[in-house]
Amino acid sequence: MIHPAAHQLRPGDFVQVRNHADILATLDADGTLDGVVFMEEMLPLVGRRFRVFRRLEKTCVEGSPFGIGEFHNNDVVLLEGIRCPGTCHDQCARSCMIFWKESWLSKVGADEHADDEVQDPAAAEALRARLRAPVKDGKYFCQSTNLIHATRGLSGMERLKKVISDVRVKTYTVPQALLLVLRPLIAKALKPFVPRIPKTDRKKTPKFSSGLQPGDLIEVKSIPEIAETLDVNGQNRGLQWSMDLAHYSGRRFRVAKRLEHMIVEYNGKMMNVSDTVLLEGASCPCKYVIGGCPRADLIYWREIWLRKVEDAPTYQPPAIEDLLPRKCAKEPANINAKMP
Repeated sequence: MIHPAAHQLRPGDFVQVRNHADILATLDADGTLDGVVFMEEMLPLVGRRFRVFRRLEKTCVEGSPFGIGEFHNNDVVLLEGIRCPGTCHDQCARSCMIFWKESWLSKVGADEHADDEVQDPAAAEALRARLRAPVKDGKYFCQSTNLIHATRGLSGMERLKKVISDVRVKTYTVPQALLLVLRPLIAKALKPFVPRIPKTDRKKTPKFSSGLQPGDLIEVKSIPEIAETLDVNGQNRGLQWSMDLAHYSGRRFRVAKRLEHMIVEYNGKMMNVSDTVLLEGASCPCKYVIGGCPRADLIYWREIWLRKVEDAPTYQPPAIEDLLPRKCAKEPANINAKMP
């Protein structure tokens, strides 16, 4: 397994995804590099050019006792606009940002044309064959579900040091970094007096569907309105609302997609979801975790928390068909079947 030296890519750098043979040479028998899974959804991106969105000096890890982890070799970046379409994972709609090991990328100049090398079909098939099946015995294998094996947990002091790294690689400005340290500490001190999650005495919460569709313009309701939909734990039918989401109250967004099926990171199982959507550009700000998390996961929104804006201009969601696999190695399972 080849592990080229890291480029130390920075936000704004232009990169080209390496060819099939180069990527194959980095992968182990499970199709991973340092635990980061090269997924079948990434195959159509081989040879294409993108810009680096940010370095991932750390990330939240569901199911980890540490909560926050660092990738082995600390050489993972996110690329602008590249989220997993879930095409080869039974239409999982979480739309996670895809993790890219620097060994899978070549840095190119801003004015440099992408290589016109002809892709080798045999190398492409060999790479596809190396990738592990996306689901086995009811459990899914993807970058998200294997994240706990691709990272090591960070102690509190290490997380504080990572804040300095985040500033150095331009993930955060100095004022943003200071807020990501001070805000959680202040909120924790004030927790007995100022609850972060609005609660009611309800044990059962209302169910509501407005049939929102991709492209619809919505406005996030006010905190008092949303509080009326929550139970004693600050949840609506199991979905947590927190003050992280208060940042978006009163703001308008386009619906990115409906969230109807999603793979749960900590157990690898598919879960059915109802009356929930993702919004374009509304990612988790992670403002109340010391040091924050730059993973940019999209927030899950109950439709009851949103108000559709009528008479909105006609809108066509961005077309990304060219980035999606036309055919997966394995036909997806019937997503209407009973999920585990």
